Amino acid sequence: MGKFDGNVAHNVEVGLSIYPPRHVSYPITSDDYDTLENFFVWNAYWGYHSVSNNIRMTNFMVIGAHAGMNIDSGNNIVIEESSLQDVCNGVMMAETIWNVLHSGVRVSKVAFHRIWDDSGYHSLRQWDNVDRCAPVLFRVLRSDDFGKVTSQFVNLKLYKVKKFFSFQAIHNAGSITDNAMPHGFYIYNVLSFNSEMKHIAPASNNDTPSYVVRHGYPGNLVDTNNSLVRNCEESTIGGNPVSDQFFVCKEQCWRPIALIFDQVLGNNVPIFLKFVSKSGTFFISDSTKVPEYLCVDNYIHIVQVLPMARYEIFLVDSEMNELSKKLHEQADIRFYYADERYDGFKTNLHNYGCLDSLVLEFNGNNLPSSNFKICGGYWG
Repeated sequence: MGKFDGNVAHNVEVGLSIYPPRHVSYPITSDDYDTLENFFVWNAYWGYHSVSNNIRMTNFMVIGAHAGMNIDSGNNIVIEESSLQDVCNGVMMAETIWNVLHSGVRVSKVAFHRIWDDSGYHSLRQWDNVDRCAPVLFRVLRSDDFGKVTSQFVNLKLYKVKKFFSFQAIHNAGSITDNAMPHGFYIYNVLSFNSEMKHIAPASNNDTPSYVVRHGYPGNLVDTNNSLVRNCEESTIGGNPVSDQFFVCKEQCWRPIALIFDQVLGNNVPIFLKFVSKSGTFFISDSTKVPEYLCVDNYIHIVQVLPMARYEIFLVDSEMNELSKKLHEQADIRFYYADERYDGFKTNLHNYGCLDSLVLEFNGNNLPSSNFKICGGYWG
């Protein structure tokens, strides 16, 4: 992979486009990356646009664009020490597939100046919507993909910004209001100026990151007493058009996890996971089952974001009855941290989210966490 240093583009559709997408030098190595530095783009629709992986982008300045940086479904991306001004969306990112959940996006030391609003000084295309304008836009491409729940936004500055993030559902993904996938991200020390929106998770003595999580969304999580978010605050920082489903969990250790297990009741028969903790009981359904070609074939795949604690978990049927001990033994359940540190850079990123451990007791024993690498995905 290479280093690209210095370029200027203006009055164009795309300031910087990389196609075909670039990936690591697999199978020779899996820990190299491209470096893009010192780019200046103004008056463009996209400042940067690519689905490439393993990229560190430093000192980008984009002024006057629909989107400053569209990384799409790219993984292992670092955006740092950059400035995005007079744009509708600062950083756009799409969902990802199962086996690259761990390959997050880190946006650090970036300033966002004057995100478009309804003041009328910008020019939107007919399919655009100013309500979606925000420093971060999550694009929902497919209903069976997973949100970038390992992404983190740290040490950012916002100037005249009304909301931090929003959603856009495109193609055949349907509406985000009906999407059953979890969404969320780490956030730390995001400072807001000249706006009614206050600082988000400002720096503290213990440097613990906070987590913004979607809770109470349809089709997957049943937590009628809001036991998971009882110590969190209802979000006022964005999420259009489902802003009422988000909570800000300040200085709490939340982590995305992945669980897979066999369809012990037969193919396509619904199974729920029942979680019991000190704070309450909740259920997670099998609605995030993914296609057969993913690790492990024909197993139920569930992704969820949870506060780190101790939970006792059970398999239950659609009527919430616990399955027999024999079926529990046949489940071959496996547990992964979806934010497992990836190999994508020769130097490890420090403080990648939260590293506290989750304790899951299943069938009388604590589940060991497995290595996500066995499911592949480190190629990108």
